[in-house]
Amino acid sequence: LILNNNNIEDIASLQKLKALNTLVLSHNQISSLGKSLHTLSALSKLSISHNKLSTIEGCLKKCYELTELRINHNKLTSLPADLVHNGKLKILDAGGNMFHSLKDVEVLKEMAFLRNLNLGGSPLSKQEDYKQQVLALAPQLEILDGHRIVPSDRKKKLKRLRTREGEEEAGGAPRKIRDPKGKDGHRRFEAAAAGPAADDDAGEAGEAGKAK
Repeated sequence: LILNNNNIEDIASLQKLKALNTLVLSHNQISSLGKSLHTLSALSKLSISHNKLSTIEGCLKKCYELTELRINHNKLTSLPADLVHNGKLKILDAGGNMFHSLKDVEVLKEMAFLRNLNLGGSPLSKQEDYKQQVLALAPQLEILDGHRIVPSDRKKKLKRLRTREGEEEAGGAPRKIRDPKGKDGHRRFEAAAAGPAADDDAGEAGEAGKAK
């Protein structure tokens, strides 16, 4: 269902579409989702980018089949901890929001299936060692901000963690290092070939074509 660019403010009427699998609501005037999506348990792709959302906490926890989520260019200050309920999520475009620190996106470390992430355009993405910090949280990522992760990125991350470990051990606070490859050795996923998470319009256009 493609409903972008319609000046929509409320989506409560969508609750009856329980079999819906794709929903595009980008470029509207939506400031709150509430429980409007709680009945859409079959939803696998959702784009609600370029709206006025300040939070999505509690809004998506029953969308168990969600694999692609585009919430870029809203007014979000953090990613809610309940995104862990979206255990199949592979693509997350959250760029252009107001994330300032790793604490704001801490839930990433619990999202084992996530492969394609965009946080570009946020204050966090402008910090020094941003890429290595994010990879420390989510070492299984294959694409970050539209760029494929290469082995050198993972080596830099590991070197940085080892440096920190040495410093903390010297201070009496040893730190464990996570395996940069993660427990999941799987390195392919079909959506990466279709394009990076950073391009939400391209993703929506593809879904519009499928919907026709």
